[in-house]
Amino acid sequence: LRLSVGAPRHWRLLLVMRTPLDALTSSYKMFVQWGWVRSANLSSDVMPQLRRLRRCNPRLYDSPELLGSLSDEQVLRYFESCWGDGVWRNFVTNSLHYVCLRAWIAAGFSREQLLLLSSEKLRTLQAHELVDALANFTGLHHNAPLLATRREELSAQCEAPDSAANRAAWLRRRQRSKSSKAPLVNTHRDFNGSNAQVRSRLDTNALAEFTRLADAHEALLAGLGLREV
Repeated sequence: LRLSVGAPRHWRLLLVMRTPLDALTSSYKMFVQWGWVRSANLSSDVMPQLRRLRRCNPRLYDSPELLGSLSDEQVLRYFESCWGDGVWRNFVTNSLHYVCLRAWIAAGFSREQLLLLSSEKLRTLQAHELVDALANFTGLHHNAPLLATRREELSAQCEAPDSAANRAAWLRRRQRSKSSKAPLVNTHRDFNGSNAQVRSRLDTNALAEFTRLADAHEALLAGLGLREV
């Protein structure tokens, strides 16, 4: 964050975000697949991280809605003190987006430089809708008539793997080549090696406490009024 302060005003940041719970569980599952995780399950990591976050600032942990009333200086101080260094194992803070966005704005980024895209929306967008949105946000030109002639390639590169266009294209390719694979497959979603599906589920207490925080942070994020695709 500090290295980005003073970035040119023409910079544009596209933020692709999952819901906090999806971000929490999917990142844990990914690191299980990579062999980086040594804990028995996600809850055994989440609960100590929640306790550490509360020790850092009990008032803002117990009443997260108060984050919305902090000044820019207070937000930056809270971010630097309680959000850690952003390393992969900080599953809780890495999944709560509001504080990060507030810190970027407090550090000098304008709201016009930020565009939000939820992963749920990304899965439903047609390729031309996504490209048009990015072009409008960045000011970069794209040749719509030319892209219209490359519909199948555009779908494979710019649409979710389960879109109707991608599935139809994959079926056609599979008929031509038995080795053809579906495009853009999420390799972590269905992974169950090392008992990953069970290990990435939160127990009742961890789920309730994380959901309490996540709901408050998502409400604050919506209140920022940032542009969304």
